[in-house]
Amino acid sequence: MGEVAVPDRTLRLAGDSYDREYSEPQIARRFATYARPHLAAALAVTALTLAGAGLGTGFQVLIARGVDTVARSVRPAALAALIAAVVLVGAAQWAGGALAAWLSARLSADMILGLRRDAFAAVLRQESAFFDQHPAGGLVSRVTTDSEAVSGLVSQTFAIAGQVVLILCMLGVLLSIDLLLAGVTILLMALIVVVSFVHRRVSRRWSRQEQRAVGRLNALLHESVGGLPVARNFAQEGTLYAALDRANRQWFAVSRWTRLLQNSFFPTMLTATGLGTAAIVLFGGHQVLDSRLSPGQWYLFIQTLSLLWWPLMNLSSFWGQLQQGTASAERILSLVDAEPRVRQSGHARLDRDTSIEFRNVGFRYSSREAVLDGFDLRIATGETVALIGHTGAGKSTIVRLIARAYEFDAGAILVGGHDIRGLDADDYRRRLGIVPQAPVLFKGTVADNIRYPCPGATDEQVLAVARLVARGDWLAPLARGLETPVGELGRNLSAGQRQLVALARLLLQDPSILLLDEATASVDPLTEAHIQEGLEVVLRGRTVVTIAHRLTTVRRADRIVALRQGRIVEEGRHDDLLAAGGYYADLYDRYFRHQAPDFDPQQPKQAVR
Repeated sequence: MGEVAVPDRTLRLAGDSYDREYSEPQIARRFATYARPHLAAALAVTALTLAGAGLGTGFQVLIARGVDTVARSVRPAALAALIAAVVLVGAAQWAGGALAAWLSARLSADMILGLRRDAFAAVLRQESAFFDQHPAGGLVSRVTTDSEAVSGLVSQTFAIAGQVVLILCMLGVLLSIDLLLAGVTILLMALIVVVSFVHRRVSRRWSRQEQRAVGRLNALLHESVGGLPVARNFAQEGTLYAALDRANRQWFAVSRWTRLLQNSFFPTMLTATGLGTAAIVLFGGHQVLDSRLSPGQWYLFIQTLSLLWWPLMNLSSFWGQLQQGTASAERILSLVDAEPRVRQSGHARLDRDTSIEFRNVGFRYSSREAVLDGFDLRIATGETVALIGHTGAGKSTIVRLIARAYEFDAGAILVGGHDIRGLDADDYRRRLGIVPQAPVLFKGTVADNIRYPCPGATDEQVLAVARLVARGDWLAPLARGLETPVGELGRNLSAGQRQLVALARLLLQDPSILLLDEATASVDPLTEAHIQEGLEVVLRGRTVVTIAHRLTTVRRADRIVALRQGRIVEEGRHDDLLAAGGYYADLYDRYFRHQAPDFDPQQPKQAVR
């Protein structure tokens, strides 16, 4: 691949708002909690790792001493005993290493399973606002890609522990041979450790940037694949490709520097250890010539020294992988620790009273101008209220606050006379039904999606509620009736059919409060008629708040609330407000008048009602 020119500022990727930084001890303590349920396996891996390091050292010492023994007196029995001992120790080391690797892999998988469960649970407890701010692809990347990197971190931890023990054992052998030469070796090792720690700090920073770049690329891929049909309709495939190419190049630029740091470190350490070995050989050779060290001791020292450098270099080479795993651990732990802004602090349950009241409520999406400021509204039990207004008037905000998608900043919202924050979250969600403009269906059949809020519902119950919606006329066009597969996100069904499935699902749920974002806003007249028939059944006897875009919706409402910039301008019934000739009448002429069946463009405004 050719050189990619990326400005330095593009390599500094900002994290998400919930990202945190954790020290290595903090990460270790957190992962210890995931290892605790598998303590027996962790202890077994630790014991086998320590035993393997000891056997590795003993294996080399055994050969060295055996060579000295054979050199002094070659006896067949001694040689046979030496060979047997070497074979036994080598076999034990191999068997212990294989068992440790198997247990380590299993332990790592069990720990990552628990970590992924916690990460997914953290995603589930977030409010809807969280998903407005953070792309789904980035969250998926944390749960999958980052957890895979963390899995490698767990295995590396045991490998590093074994290398550290092996180094300590080797140092013990060196110190037993010659204190002066061992001291020189320790100084060289200290220099290598210092360089390793400097490298660790730089490598971790770049590894963190790389994981962020991967997350952004995954998020963009997720968005691009989902939006490809729209891009194709506008002949904008090139735009999608260009955006993906920019993200990919950004990842490449960051990844290149990360790999450069990781891959250059091992050759540097190899050169340093080679020079160190040469220095020790030269210095030890002079000691042999001066008779301060025997040739056998010098040979054993060099052999042990060569074995010492290898685990030390392995330990150093682990730093790059360790930093990538640590960066991924930070990202996934940040998700696990992300606290939802919307919190339910009580366990109150709704009874027959499902009234809704806003008392002096204030809300803003960010530090910019407030969307609601001192807002008051009361909706009686069983009342249908239609919210209308221009874009940005606050209609969706009111519905989202009732649905607990966002936390309000001031005032109080009461539902059934209870503070909405003091309601039992699960009970409130069961009593609350929501129908957006574009309902979400899950992969499966039509029946599966209707049954979604009540998994235990029988086929007869599902068929019954399906027939209540538009008298069941919508079922005939379905290829296999209720067993028709809906496809991914319901793409096998038309927009109107998806809405009808959503209404049937709502009937099976049987909520007490309904929040509707104009279910008929983007369908044809025939489908709208079916949906309106379904809505008549769904709305009966329930408290309803609907965002109105259709004339049929505002006419059906018990009360219309006209909003402008987060404030109520007018409220009342359709005919009364139209007769008043105020703000609602102006909205009616702009948005609803042409929807009347007897609409005549030549008639004066407000003549058609």
